[in-house]
Amino acid sequence: MNLWTLLANVNKGLGMADLFFANGQKLDSDVIISGLFDTRFSTAEDLKKKKDSLIYLYRSDFPLLAKREEVTFKSGSNLLKGYIYKVNNPKGLVLFAHGIFGQADDYHANVINYFVSKNYSVFAIDMTASGRSTGLGIKGMHQGALDVIAAENYIKSRMDLSSLPLFLLGFSWGAYSVSASLNFDQSPKALCEISGFASPLTEMITLVSSKTKDKIPLPKEELEASLKKRAGEYYDLSAVKGIEKAENTKILLIHGSNDPVVDINNASIFNKAVATSTRPINKLLMESKKHSDIFFSYPSITEAEIASKDLKEISKGLRFDASSLDENVVNEFLKKHPKYLNSQLDQDMFDNIDRFFMEAIR
Repeated sequence: MNLWTLLANVNKGLGMADLFFANGQKLDSDVIISGLFDTRFSTAEDLKKKKDSLIYLYRSDFPLLAKREEVTFKSGSNLLKGYIYKVNNPKGLVLFAHGIFGQADDYHANVINYFVSKNYSVFAIDMTASGRSTGLGIKGMHQGALDVIAAENYIKSRMDLSSLPLFLLGFSWGAYSVSASLNFDQSPKALCEISGFASPLTEMITLVSSKTKDKIPLPKEELEASLKKRAGEYYDLSAVKGIEKAENTKILLIHGSNDPVVDINNASIFNKAVATSTRPINKLLMESKKHSDIFFSYPSITEAEIASKDLKEISKGLRFDASSLDENVVNEFLKKHPKYLNSQLDQDMFDNIDRFFMEAIR
């Protein structure tokens, strides 16, 4: 089990001490950073194995997403996969970046489907070490920002895409990534980040500290030194500074009030980004929303929680493989918990994003 898995499962009774100790010995910061980043975050094969595949609608469930253009472009030494969904007379092009364990074809496809249905062309990417993109890991979280810039460079190489107004949209790691990418390119017309963190170091310290009863058992200075040694000058690339630089890019920040992954007060872009008199920043607080449920309507969140509890009863334990479940069991589960009931987007939230993008080009 890698260290991200430990973080993800901390609320299931796993001790955070496991992040810092092995065989009774305290791990140094280099080992911890290696454990966090020297791993793939997702693969295309993961889609059929995740619990989410039985709870949420995926790309294969959306007729509008059946046809797409698959492209490959370079980000550093890695080859990234991108998926272009074209519409006639598009309002603009949405570049979408997923969360850290995600990829373009999982429940993020629900978001892609929304914007295609609203007559945007969409360019969704699998970031480094995710989905169908290459990479056995990343140097640091800043890699997401470099991936977004690589995607923007690809867009600029195509007349059919570069002529469209560009809107950036990201969730979690993807939200950080699109925001931090503004450090390098301020040309997008508008940006909407959902549940993003202000900087890698801030997020790591805040998340781990929130899960430990005592003070973090690794000094911040030691962790920072290891990040810097591993990732170089961009080890703590700031999303907030990127937003501050992009004076001509309209900004919308969205965050859940009960987010346990990116703490709204101490780690979020939502809290850290300060509006200036020359360029106001729009904010949308989603009351009672957590992290991964922020896309969905309140009734769907409730339905998904019930479905998730029932799924735990079907297959207990940390290792779960939905593709190995008996077909009759799966059919009964889906009959009881139809995926569309768990997957209704928060219509008001996404309609707000749609209006925001359109206002940015008026």
